[in-house]
Amino acid sequence: MYRSLPISSTIVTYRRGGDSAYGARLADCIMGLLSSGFAGPLYIVDNSRESSLEAVLPSDPRIHYLHLGGRNLGFGAAHNLVRNLELGTFHLILNPDIVFPEPTVLQRLVAVLDENPSISMIQPLICDVLPPHHVQRLCKRDPTLLAQIGRAVLGPIYHRALRRYNEWYEMQSEAYGSSLVLSTYLSGAFMLCRTDKLHRAGWFDPAFFLYLEDADLTRRLAAYGPCVHCPWVLVYHHWARFNRTRLIPFLSAAWSFVIYSRKWGLVGW
Repeated sequence: MYRSLPISSTIVTYRRGGDSAYGARLADCIMGLLSSGFAGPLYIVDNSRESSLEAVLPSDPRIHYLHLGGRNLGFGAAHNLVRNLELGTFHLILNPDIVFPEPTVLQRLVAVLDENPSISMIQPLICDVLPPHHVQRLCKRDPTLLAQIGRAVLGPIYHRALRRYNEWYEMQSEAYGSSLVLSTYLSGAFMLCRTDKLHRAGWFDPAFFLYLEDADLTRRLAAYGPCVHCPWVLVYHHWARFNRTRLIPFLSAAWSFVIYSRKWGLVGW
């Protein structure tokens, strides 16, 4: 039924206890995604302890819900579970807290991919949900030790003392104008990939439980064709930044940087 549709999608979910807004955000994200005529099969892979999220899913035959029985495989490994299922020409890796401001988002991104057949992956401009809709600087250069420590530990001190370095790291003078920009570090919040190149790149490395799995995948996809940031197509994102506010996610982020550095080499700054 959906073989002629160009886009399959995966959303990996994990609802923490007491997060009453999570289900509503997920449902809103799904409705925005499915409002596009380009949307095909959507796989919801649920890492949560309970399967209660199934109750908030819209009734649509394109939605396939997979609860892992309380096991939390992590972000990348959960996305990898769909790699041998029915997929479209393009596959969208999507966060559950993305908001689609209009139903033409996928259509406009696919138009860019059709015009540029060498592109492996494309990401739209991602902004805060709440006004004034600040840009989330998610098109970056390869991770460095200085950027990881500064952004996660020093916070405002880093942004004041190393403002120019951070502007360079976030590609602020390049990525947010009116042209496609190449990057080897795009966010896992929204990755629209050519499925054949995603297969060639090997999907996510399950060694990363959470954080920097997107940097690693972008870099491997870029070996098969450009990965680009598209600043004229917009989505919104509820961004929690748990690694800066909670100990366990912070430690997970630190360990991910160790894994990344072992794989690609440590870059100090």
